[in-house]
Amino acid sequence: MSLKKENNKLQKYYVDQEEEHYLEFGFNSKGDFILIENFANWLNKDIKWVVQFIIDKSQIESLDEENRQYFDNLKKDIRDTYADFSECGFIAGLQIELNEHYFGFFSDEFEVDLQEKKINYTKFYNTSDNNDEKSIQTDIEKIFGWENHKIHMGVSPYGNMIFIEDFSNTTSYLEEPYEIKEIFWYVKFTIGKKVWDNLGKKNVDVILDYKNKIRKKYDENEYHYPAGMQIANENEFISDQFELTLQKLDIAYTKDFHIPGSSIIAKWL
Repeated sequence: MSLKKENNKLQKYYVDQEEEHYLEFGFNSKGDFILIENFANWLNKDIKWVVQFIIDKSQIESLDEENRQYFDNLKKDIRDTYADFSECGFIAGLQIELNEHYFGFFSDEFEVDLQEKKINYTKFYNTSDNNDEKSIQTDIEKIFGWENHKIHMGVSPYGNMIFIEDFSNTTSYLEEPYEIKEIFWYVKFTIGKKVWDNLGKKNVDVILDYKNKIRKKYDENEYHYPAGMQIANENEFISDQFELTLQKLDIAYTKDFHIPGSSIIAKWL
């Protein structure tokens, strides 16, 4: 696949012979890049999901040569990921949970790469809804706040359940700019009003209990938290755990991941 190809051309790659597990990738009519992984396991009909990533046209057009090469090599990377499973499909599991043999789905690896390459994206898990709410942090409860690390969670005025984690290690970076790499990111999960209103009490209680989990995880950490990306971090940020919980409960959600431009203070150094 080449970034130079015309828009609205999604390529399809089947992982299994039953064609239940497949990926699609390419451009939509707007020039945004799309990657979809649709998984179903014919041995376990209870495990099925579809995840879609959208990277808007402006992000794609601003890629440097190295990152453009990454997208051009996606088809080969997908084939390499599933080379050992071409006959029987993939071991059943959730999109971001490593299975017992420690193989991740391609869409999980793709998301890790996007974060490491500082590429913004929107992710849809079992949904196509994008309930975009601007400046929502002022409308929901702050559960945790420590210097440049903040977490908000609650039901917005629109009726959507929102979970936001906003992380930055700029303060530490400024203290030791030659020892520490500056990392900052913002992630927002949205469970749409219709989905939230129709959840059973047990699942609602599991989600709301994250208020206690957040306070316990961070307030009791004397040294706070090490720098890292939102996923694929050995210490796991709470938003990573929150997303896995949504997948385990089979709750549809939208995820927006954003990395702002370099901090103004850091540019002074």
